[in-house]
Amino acid sequence: MVGIALGLAVRPGIDWAKALSPVRAGAPCSANATLLSHSDQLDGVDVSGEAVSGLSALAMTEESRAYALADNEPGRVFPLTLRDPENLNVSAEVGRTLRDAAGARYGDKIDGEGLVVERGGRTILVGSEKGPSIRRFEIGTGREVGEPIVVPERLREPPAGDAQFGRTIEALAATPDGDHLYAGWEAPLSADGDAQGRNRLRIQRYRGTPGGEYTPDRQYGYVTDAGLYLAELVVVGKDRLLVLERQYVDGLGNAIRVFDVHLEAAVDVTDDPTLADNSADMFVRRTLLFDLGDCPAGSPGQVTVKQRQPNPLLDNVVGMAAFPEETAGPNQGTRLLYLVSDNNTKDRRVTRVYAVRVRLPV
Repeated sequence: MVGIALGLAVRPGIDWAKALSPVRAGAPCSANATLLSHSDQLDGVDVSGEAVSGLSALAMTEESRAYALADNEPGRVFPLTLRDPENLNVSAEVGRTLRDAAGARYGDKIDGEGLVVERGGRTILVGSEKGPSIRRFEIGTGREVGEPIVVPERLREPPAGDAQFGRTIEALAATPDGDHLYAGWEAPLSADGDAQGRNRLRIQRYRGTPGGEYTPDRQYGYVTDAGLYLAELVVVGKDRLLVLERQYVDGLGNAIRVFDVHLEAAVDVTDDPTLADNSADMFVRRTLLFDLGDCPAGSPGQVTVKQRQPNPLLDNVVGMAAFPEETAGPNQGTRLLYLVSDNNTKDRRVTRVYAVRVRLPV
C-alpha cells in the first residue's frame, strides 16, 4: 500500500490547474495593443474546389465582412466573414477571379499585393508587384474597368525605373473619403539602398476621387527596422498610417511589427535622386505600436506550428485592415485591427487571421 501511495504522489513542479485548463493565446502584446484571438479556419480550406491560399491583402467592408486578395494565379478576391473577434470565427465564400476588360483571366500577368475597396463598394483597386501597376476592377464581375493608375517612372521595374524586380508595390490604402491613395514599395530603389540593414523605402501618395482618376502628388521616405521590409499600410487618420513590417529567415522564422506613422511634418521626396543623402528628419516619424512576437501564445499546443518560429503565433503576415476608432462604450478610444498571413501555398506555412485591439498613442 505504501508503494502504491508513493506512486500516486503528485509530482513537484507541475501546475495541474494550468495543465487541465490550458490558457489560450491572447492578452496584451504592448501598452497599446492586445491580441484578442486568432483563427486558422482558412488554413487548407477550399471553396467550390478552389483553395483559399496566398492571401496577401485584407480590406474591411462592414462590421463583419471583408475581402481578401490572393496573390497566386489566376488572381482572386475572396469575400470573408469575420465574427466575434474575442473568439474569432472566419469563413470564406467563392472568390471573384480578376479579369481584363475583355473578360480573360489575368493569370501570371498580375501579382496582387495591395487591396482597396472604393467608396460605394462596387469597385476595388489592386496593387500588383508586376509592372508595377494599380488597376481598378468591378467587384461583382472581377473585370477591369478604366485605365491603370499611373505609376511614376522611377518607381517602376527596369529598364524604365529603379525598383527591384518583384519588390515593388506591396501595400495599398485609401482615406475614407477616397481623396488620397497611398502605395508602399516593399524594397528600396537601387539608388536609395539601406543604412546598416534598415531599408530606405518610398511611399507614393495620390490625389483623386473614388472610381475616378488618381494622380501622384507626394512621396514620403520611410526607413524600416534592420532586415525588415514594408508589407502593408492602413490609414488611421489625417496624415496618419499604420505600417506593417515583416521579414522571414529560414531556420529562424518571421519578424512582424506594426508601426504608428505620422506624415504631417514629412517632406516630399519625389524629386530626390537618392534617399541615401537625406538626413533623418527628412524621413517620416514612426513609433512601434506592437511586435506580434511579443503577443502571448498561451499554453503549449494552443497555436499550430508548422515551422520554427520565435513565437508560434508568428507566420508570413502581410495583410492588415482596421476599423474606425470606437467613440463610445467599454472600448472607447480603441480600434479593431485584423491581420492575415500568406501561406504562399506552402505546407510549412499557415493561413492565419488575427484580431488585435489597438489604442493609438496621443
